[in-house]
Amino acid sequence: MNEKIEDTIQQGSLGKLEDFARRIVGISGTLSPVIKRKVIFVMAGDHGVVGEGVSAYPQEVTFQMVYNFIRGGAGINVLAKHMVLTY
Repeated sequence: MNEKIEDTIQQGSLGKLEDFARRIVGISGTLSPVIKRKVIFVMAGDHGVVGEGVSAYPQEVTFQMVYNFIRGGAGINVLAKHMVLTY
């Protein structure tokens, strides 16, 4: 799998998604695993963590990000379409 990843993207650039893909490939024993039941959970909240300094964005951005999810313009929407999921 490492050769496949290195041909297309910088190794490690997908973070946890890359780790998850490695696990699925290892479990299935194939570079093209078939996952019959797919689901994506997207959660968003405005719970004041900006004040703790852990958010990359100001609190005002939360509404805009959620709106982007709803209208289909976020990266997660692209993944869902690629996976043939409806949202």
